[in-house]
Amino acid sequence: MSSLSGLQRDVLKLYRTLLRTAKNKAGVTHSPLEKLGKLTVFVGTSHAPHKLTRMLLTVQRKFREEAHSVHRHDWQIIEHMIRQGYKQKKVMEMPGFSAASIKTYDH
Repeated sequence: MSSLSGLQRDVLKLYRTLLRTAKNKAGVTHSPLEKLGKLTVFVGTSHAPHKLTRMLLTVQRKFREEAHSVHRHDWQIIEHMIRQGYKQKKVMEMPGFSAASIKTYDH
């Protein structure tokens, strides 16, 4: 396997950071309880597994949608999207932030 470029490392770092932020925001403080397919359910507060599942799935879905919307050679757009991702991470870390959702509109 060839080594990753700097931009690829930045994208993966952002993805891991967003998933970690979603996990922390859900109040998960313990290690994984069990694995369900590709998703790991964590022990935390009583509502953490459902909140975590919803947050992680939203982050994953949004990240994949954004990744498919841009060509891999459009590095300027990718760099812009990385900066936007870190801004979204800051919003997720705010005290008033409680849930993430994706709204789709039919045109």
